Amino acid sequence: MKFKFYIFILGAGLSACSFGKQTFVNGKSIPLSVEYSNSRSVDSIVSPYKIELDKEMNQVIAQAEVDFINQRPNGNLGFLVADILLEKGKEVLPNEKMICLINNGGLRAPISKGNVLLGDVFKLMPFDNQFLLVKMPAKSIVDIKEYLKKSGGEPISGFKILQDSIFDGQNEIWKMEDFWVVTSDYLLNGGDNMNFFQQKLEVKNPNLLLRNAILDGFKSRKTLSNIVVTRIKL
Repeated sequence: MKFKFYIFILGAGLSACSFGKQTFVNGKSIPLSVEYSNSRSVDSIVSPYKIELDKEMNQVIAQAEVDFINQRPNGNLGFLVADILLEKGKEVLPNEKMICLINNGGLRAPISKGNVLLGDVFKLMPFDNQFLLVKMPAKSIVDIKEYLKKSGGEPISGFKILQDSIFDGQNEIWKMEDFWVVTSDYLLNGGDNMNFFQQKLEVKNPNLLLRNAILDGFKSRKTLSNIVVTRIKL
């Protein structure tokens, strides 16, 4: 009896995937017979692609001055990522009132002090979630505040929730007007019970992965400095 063994060549297309260019996958089927029953034979086929992938993932893209940890209600990792995503959002809509709101559960690994590798970004954000900008009505900021109080806090940027008061990015009392939220397609579609996004007025999709936006932010900063600030006080 023969089985089919499939090899998918991903290494050559990795940088294209990372930087928003065309992605491709090459594959071929190999009948699994006595010739390939020895695992060393399989290893010899896979090894060249693993070497290339490891080389790509081990690129140093930034330096972290401290350990970045995912914590509630105020975590330096979540705030770093939220700040980067907010900056990217303002590049798309530079003259709009805007905040960033993502979820703790979407950040799957810390960033350790020292060299930050390309592979670390994939560990941090392993999902292919889309970077979205969502226009929300003025009243929805109250629902966002109540959600953050119930959840115990999420990564945010561009505003603060200090007990029952809401402040903007300039530490001024929040003005009740329509605003934009940088977030993910997962959360827009009700992930983590963020049902307030059902109030959306408009959605813009720049065709960008959250992971690639984070990668761009790490590269442009070069040095990741600690963020010690209280943005959520419950």
